[in-house]
Amino acid sequence: MNPLAQLKDIQGLDHISVWPLAIGWWILGALILLGVVVTGAFYLALRKYRLRWEYRMLRRLEEMEATYSPDQAQELATELERLMRHVAIRRYSRDECAQLHGKEWLDWMTLKDPKKYDWNGSLSVLVEAPFQPPGASVDRESFKKTIQAAKGWVK
Repeated sequence: MNPLAQLKDIQGLDHISVWPLAIGWWILGALILLGVVVTGAFYLALRKYRLRWEYRMLRRLEEMEATYSPDQAQELATELERLMRHVAIRRYSRDECAQLHGKEWLDWMTLKDPKKYDWNGSLSVLVEAPFQPPGASVDRESFKKTIQAAKGWVK
């Protein structure tokens, strides 16, 4: 008899299923899902913060600080005073702070300031600069110091 006739055909292996996955794949999937959730939550929190008025105010204060020039000092000081009034009205009531001017305004700001800056002392640029004669310059250091105090007040 022929020896080749005695050979039997190879039978295929059983089909290997993908499911259930090994524990390593479950861990990897969970880590990827966790990463997506954390990234999404971070993105939403950042977006929510950037839509807040505080963020817009801080950005404008940084722009003012970066674009300071002596010939624009009066306009910037006037805008800074307007921004600080806006912040005060947002944080407190319009009735409490809208009618204040000059020294009363600076005293009130010093009283309410969370960082305890002395707005009446070296930070009086806020009320002096807008009313100086045209072309009068504002000291860059005192303007910068006022901007830093304003940033602290907004935060």
